[in-house]
Parts: sequence; structure tokens; C-alpha cells
Amino acid sequence: MTTHDRAALSSSIKFSKIRLFSLRRAFARTLFFIFSLTLVPTAASAGVFDEFSGTWRGNGQFTLKDGRTETVSCKIKSTVQVNGTRVYQKVSCKSASQKIKVRISLIANRQAVGGSWSASGAVEGYVQGYANGRSLNLQLSGRRISANMTLYTYACSQKMTVSGKIGKVRHIAVQLAKNC
Repeated sequence: MTTHDRAALSSSIKFSKIRLFSLRRAFARTLFFIFSLTLVPTAASAGVFDEFSGTWRGNGQFTLKDGRTETVSCKIKSTVQVNGTRVYQKVSCKSASQKIKVRISLIANRQAVGGSWSASGAVEGYVQGYANGRSLNLQLSGRRISANMTLYTYACSQKMTVSGKIGKVRHIAVQLAKNC
């Protein structure tokens, strides 16, 4: 092999290494781009919370830890933002012996829902779950609370059920409505 051939071969190998490096970088950028799309709310998740917007009021029942039941009145104020992918809720329920006030902040990425909640007395925790059409199926966790919450909305009515450990309350079932 001549010196000229060796130089040409060396130049060709360097070019191949540079080209391979460029292809790897392009592939890595493509993977990063595709991965980042899964982290950003997309058109598929736009409007997930739109049906829950507004102020909802209604009545239902608390089932207490000792098995007694009480009539309860509730109000849920839901503020929907960011093209329906975020919702902030103020939930207030009151019976003869119990009063519950909770703030919930949720973010949706497609059907996956996550967020946080807080209540008076420095009680707070996390929310995770999923949206399925007009319903939200959530799990609330935190100090003194471990519960499943379901909100189902249809036009101007909403049904809320919460079951689990919620302080002195074990179950909440409320039918709510809003002015449409």
C-alpha cells in the first residue's frame, strides 16, 4: 500500500468516524425530541378538565368512622387553565358534626393525572390517577388520609364519591349541579 493509499484510507476512516458520530448525535437528538413530547401536554390531553369547570353545589351523605351517616352539603369550585390540562379545585363539605375544606391542584398529561391537595391544619398530600372521558378516578394520600375519589360529570350534573380514610369520615357520596 502506497503512502497516498494510506492517506486516502486514513482520511476515509476519519470521515466515516465523523459521519458515524454525526448520525449518533442526530439519533440522540431525535430520541430526546420524541421523549420530550411525552412530557408536554399534547392535543390529546387538551380539554381533559373542561367538563369540570365552574361552581358546583349539592347534597349527599357522609358515612362516619363509627358507621353513623349524616346529610352533607358540598360546594366545589373548579378553575380550569392551560387549555383544559390544569384544574384548581376548592372542595368544601359540611354536615352536622363534620366540616371538610380541601384545595386540589391537578395536571393532566393525556389521561394521566397528578397533583397535590391541602387542607386546614397543615394536612397535605398527593393525588394521582387518570381521566377517562367525563370521569376522574383519583387516589388521595397523605397524613390521616388515604382515599379513592371519583368525579363523574355529565352536562350540568356531577357525582362525587370518596371512600377510604378521611379523618373521621369513611365515605362521601354527593350529587352536585351547576347553572348551565
